[in-house]
Amino acid sequence: MFCDQDKEAQVLAAMLSSEDCKTDGMATLQQEYFYFHLHETIFSKMKELYLDGKELNPIVICEELGEKVHGKGLAWAILKDPVFFNVSAFRHYVLKLQELYKTRRLQELIDTVRDRIAEQDKIDDILATAESELYAINTNQIEEEKIITPKEHAMSMLETLANSMDNPASIGINTSYRG
Repeated sequence: MFCDQDKEAQVLAAMLSSEDCKTDGMATLQQEYFYFHLHETIFSKMKELYLDGKELNPIVICEELGEKVHGKGLAWAILKDPVFFNVSAFRHYVLKLQELYKTRRLQELIDTVRDRIAEQDKIDDILATAESELYAINTNQIEEEKIITPKEHAMSMLETLANSMDNPASIGINTSYRG
């Protein structure tokens, strides 16, 4: 199968070890990139805690997940070589997870096309579905919203405020009276 348990664990550990990796990971990672259910569950909880502004560390995550991680160990939270792990290495690992995810999706598409051919579906319908799915894979479309980082949210709010200050007509109560 197209997966790498070690890379998944190292990405999670890096997000717990580095503020830059955490911010970058929350902005770029998708839950679907994780093949192993434990890692997917951990990332999902990390994202939830992050969005709620709570602290991210292995103990908090284990307490929050309870039985879902009980007895599974903390190997996912330990960087193998923290001296050489930086944001650049983190991004490399994220890209590898993304490539593995795309490969899994491509394999699923191949299996679906093979099954539909065996079922003797219309070839034009099969091609249309395959083309649509290939486009989605190639453009990395995932049915999930992009997470907005606190910095992006703050910049958006400042931009909105600046725009309202530039347009005096937008300040105050609109009475439709122009005097």
